[in-house]
Amino acid sequence: MVQDYIQGKAIHHFIYENGITPFLADALKKSLRAMIENMVEFRDVISWGNWLVQETPDGRLRIFLIDGFGTKAFIPLTRWFSSLRSQNVRRRVNKMLNGIRRDFAGYDNSHLLDFAL
Repeated sequence: MVQDYIQGKAIHHFIYENGITPFLADALKKSLRAMIENMVEFRDVISWGNWLVQETPDGRLRIFLIDGFGTKAFIPLTRWFSSLRSQNVRRRVNKMLNGIRRDFAGYDNSHLLDFAL
């Protein structure tokens, strides 16, 4: 197993300190769209410690999923049927966005409302 150290904060710590900023919302949307486009399966979507936020020297934010890839299915049908995989990834993305809206309801999350799959 290869591990790289990523300088950053867990997404929930970032939100507690800064709120859901437009920059965070844009970085999150970009990451989730990339996961949808590349059909990256991930399972542990609302374990906020698995999502890291890194601020680059030029002030941009990058989102990393550090654990929770793949599927826990005994027979992973999504590996053989791309339509099932796409559906599964979209469902997980929706679950994550709903989790953010629920768990961070006290913060202004209007930046995430316009996210369309």
